[in-house]
Amino acid sequence: MTRRSGFGVLIAAGLAALAAPGAAASDTGRSVHAAVEPSLHAAPAIVLHAPRDGGTYASPLGIDIGFQPAHGVAIDLSTLKVTVVTHTLIGDLSFDITDDVSPYASPGGIRARRARIPAGEHTVTISVADTLQRRAERQLTIIVRSERDPAD
Repeated sequence: MTRRSGFGVLIAAGLAALAAPGAAASDTGRSVHAAVEPSLHAAPAIVLHAPRDGGTYASPLGIDIGFQPAHGVAIDLSTLKVTVVTHTLIGDLSFDITDDVSPYASPGGIRARRARIPAGEHTVTISVADTLQRRAERQLTIIVRSERDPAD
């Protein structure tokens, strides 16, 4: 029997664990157990409380977007990215608004009581990761009515 050591042992144990999750791979008299639950790999969640995807609103409007950590792993606010695509008659205009949103962001989410949003149709993409670099992304599209809109 050939005795493997070092990196080869780690590779053999890892391959055995991948082949049969929860099973043991034995080498050099030691046992390596791989009991990896798929849910432990879940990213944090981004929850849209307000505004709702597909809604029509008047400005200013309340923003309440929650970040829910997965398995107690903290949200890393340095990974927050917020972009908006404004749909216009001449085409789509894309903006990174992360710096504008940052003062309203916390590990619990993004909250602003009276956000002034220009009239038009906007698709907002929010992404954030936890300290294990598991990234969540959520997109919503809203329509903001102009102040002249008789529907106000």
